Amino acid sequence: MTPSIASTSMTEDVLRYFARKVIPKLSHATYKGNAGKKIAVVGGSSAYAGAAHYAARASARAGSDLVYVLTSHFAKDVVKGYCCDHIVIGAFDESEFCGGRDGASASASSNASSNASSNASSNASITQWLARVDGVCVGPGLGNNRIVLDHWRASASALGRRRGRVPTVYDADGLRLFWEFDDDEAPRDFAQSLLENDLEEFRGGNARFSWDVATPNKMELFRLVSASVRATGERALNASDEDVERMRARCTNVKDLDLNDEWVREELVRKALRRYAPVHFLLKGEVDWLLMNDGAEDDDDEPAFVPIAYQGAPKRCGGQGDILAGILVTFLAWARASCDEDPQTSREETRRRFTSAVAASCFVTKSSAARAFTAFGRGMQASDMLDHIPAVFAAAFDAEPDL
Repeated sequence: MTPSIASTSMTEDVLRYFARKVIPKLSHATYKGNAGKKIAVVGGSSAYAGAAHYAARASARAGSDLVYVLTSHFAKDVVKGYCCDHIVIGAFDESEFCGGRDGASASASSNASSNASSNASSNASITQWLARVDGVCVGPGLGNNRIVLDHWRASASALGRRRGRVPTVYDADGLRLFWEFDDDEAPRDFAQSLLENDLEEFRGGNARFSWDVATPNKMELFRLVSASVRATGERALNASDEDVERMRARCTNVKDLDLNDEWVREELVRKALRRYAPVHFLLKGEVDWLLMNDGAEDDDDEPAFVPIAYQGAPKRCGGQGDILAGILVTFLAWARASCDEDPQTSREETRRRFTSAVAASCFVTKSSAARAFTAFGRGMQASDMLDHIPAVFAAAFDAEPDL
């Protein structure tokens, strides 16, 4: 059973469990991708090439065998210049939307047929590469253009049945897939299209389990909750008249979205994010909160919220979320593989391995940040965290026998 909400933090037992049950054993007989798995990062743009690099490098430093970076043609050479260890593919063309934030430009409107052909080519390219991997991280540095997000949405749908078994982390700009669609059903339809089957299949027993996780920070969570409340309507969230007024008030200022407030967690955030089930949510902050959002929220033995309280660094700098996303997708790929090796793995055991992977990714990220801060103080940058990841991992997990 996953840790109770009454717990003040995730314990060392969770990390030991992750080491024993999830981390793949290394052997001289293994081949590339067999133990550490193959990971893809879909992200990077002319303005934010570094974010895709951070996610990819963090995945590799955490133990993945091979990392693909699917980025824009403009960012491709920049990302390759950061590190020669990854396979970097120019998978989409930013020239289609250089004229504006929403993808509209003079050239795009005057060359619609050319853009349609380019879109189809980009979708095919992304789908081709993603068919090779065991985990996908979508969003770091991707940019805020609808066209690029449409590339991903079409490609994810094209992957069909396999998509539901490959862990996917939605971070940063990838979260726009959940709130930047106008029609009421789009976010729910998008989430379910990735898993192909109806949500009912994820309820109870040993049914299939969703391995998709969205990782919003506080501002991104505010946008998700606000979008869900606006699109669904407060009444549809089964709220009383009093709670309707409280929901409206809490959706006007991000500072009012305090996850330490039980009402905010249970009556606002939980109900609002249920719209996006079966995608789970790792809500980032001083204390991280894992929201299990796979349809088992009515089971008293399976708490919806799990607190993950590890101490990081007091210095906040850009890129730390990208690093967490890269580590998280790697550990989720391992957890999913460990369950697949035994088809008789129970739902309870599956949830436990999933939770331990999320907790371990938070631990490694925050511990690496703490070490980097010790070394560099106020001058610490996200790049300083990357080289600390292997040492943090080794100290926490490699002391376990048979690793």
